[in-house]
Amino acid sequence: LDSATSLITAAKNLMNAVVLTVKASYIASTKYRNKSGNKEVKLI
Repeated sequence: LDSATSLITAAKNLMNAVVLTVKASYIASTKYRNKSGNKEVKLI
C-alpha cells in the first residue's frame, strides 16, 4: 500500500510538472507570436 501511494504521488507530481511546462511553453510561444504581429491567442 505504501509503495502504491508513493507511486500515485509521484505520478501526480509528474503530471503537475508536465502541465506547468506546457503552460509555460504555450505562454512563451504566444508572446513570441504576438511580437511577430500575428493573431493573439489567449488561453482561458
